[in-house]
Amino acid sequence: DGSDGNGGADVDNRNDRTKDDTAAGKNDLPITTAVTWLTRQGKFKKYPVLIPGGKIFYVNQDFQEYPGIYLPDIKTGKSQCLLKKSGINSLYYSEPEKVLYFSAADYFKAFYHYSDIYRLDLKTRRVKQLTKGERLFYPVRAPSGDDKIYCVKRVKAQSYLAVLDLKTRRSKVISDGFDSLAYTAVSPDNRYIAASVKRKNQEWAIALF
Repeated sequence: DGSDGNGGADVDNRNDRTKDDTAAGKNDLPITTAVTWLTRQGKFKKYPVLIPGGKIFYVNQDFQEYPGIYLPDIKTGKSQCLLKKSGINSLYYSEPEKVLYFSAADYFKAFYHYSDIYRLDLKTRRVKQLTKGERLFYPVRAPSGDDKIYCVKRVKAQSYLAVLDLKTRRSKVISDGFDSLAYTAVSPDNRYIAASVKRKNQEWAIALF
């Protein structure tokens, strides 16, 4: 029986060595800066966005507070709700406009899995829905300042890189399809888009478009 033979002993020895190596490695770790906890309770606190001036916005999705976009006060530890909305699945800050772009799932023609793009003006606190029934995720604004938003579009169980024209409110696919595509980022010179990509029967990878 392999469980009582040398095979089992080897596994135990390897586990012991791993524990010893891990413990020894702790002493070799560099000293890091202190951690400041901005939130302490709740189930889901996601997508933190840090903007100039030290403000941090995040998405809250738990059952203790109403879901939406929150702004924590570092001094008091309390958070202010800027927008009450469920289903938010990404958050992005555009510095020139001083607005937050986000995508959120909502009901559309009796289906909940549609996701659209919204814009929240931080000065007026007004939110504007930019698309309806488009299945768009992870919006990022083009640094060039043109009327484009890069995002992920879901079509027939495939994810594509897409661009949304803010004037026409129409999206256009600009890449091949993948099993999953997420967490987009645009280079400062507007030449490249990076994203997390998963192809069929393969692990997640970082891709540059």
